Amino acid sequence: MPHGPANRFNRNRTGTATYPPAGQGQSAEHRALVSCSGEASRPAILDIAHLARMTFGDMGLQREVLGLFDRQVAMLLARMHGAPPTVTAALAHTIGGSARGVGAWEVAAAAEEFERAARQAGADTVGEALRALEGAIGAARGAIGELLAGVPAP
Repeated sequence: MPHGPANRFNRNRTGTATYPPAGQGQSAEHRALVSCSGEASRPAILDIAHLARMTFGDMGLQREVLGLFDRQVAMLLARMHGAPPTVTAALAHTIGGSARGVGAWEVAAAAEEFERAARQAGADTVGEALRALEGAIGAARGAIGELLAGVPAP
C-alpha cells in the first residue's frame, strides 16, 4: 500500500493504519472537524489524535468506538427527556465519560455542566444546560457521520 498524500491513511511499521500528518490528504473542512492541532479557528469537535491513542491507532476499532458512541449518546439523550433530575444527572455522567474516551471534549464539558445543573435542580439552568448538551452532541454526531462516511473501512 503506498504511503503519502494519495493514501488517506498511512500504515506504521506494524501495519496498523494511522491518520496522516495534519493537512495531508484532507480538506480544510475535514481538518477543522477533527484536528486537535489548533489549525482551525475554533476547537476541534473530535480529537482524533486522542482517539488514535486510545485505540492504539487501530482504524477498525476507531470506527467501531465512534459508531458505538454515536448510538449511545443518541439513546441516552432521548432517555433524559422527562426523566427525574437524579436519573438525568447519571445519564449525563455516562455521556461525559464516553465523550472523554473518544475525544469529544465539548460534549464532555456540556455533560459535566448539565450534571451539575441537574443535581442543583434549577429549572432554568437545567433547560439551558440541556440545550447546550444537545448542541454539543449534535455537532459531535455530525462530525462522526462525516468522518465515517469519508473513511474507507479497513
